[in-house]
Amino acid sequence: MGTRRRVVMIAFVGGVTHAEISAIRTLAILEAGNLEFIIATTGILTYRDVWNSFSEPISPSKIIPF
Repeated sequence: MGTRRRVVMIAFVGGVTHAEISAIRTLAILEAGNLEFIIATTGILTYRDVWNSFSEPISPSKIIPF
């Protein structure tokens, strides 16, 4: 009887980058086929999506005065 394969589901809310998916696939390879990942996401993000998220303006209502 063979070794049972473990299954891990990872959910990304807000999107996932190709680099993150690649890292997860690398982990699966390092586990010698004994680990399977299922990825659920709300979207695939490009480098432009990530870069543009850093430059989004913050509205005054979101700033907490000290």
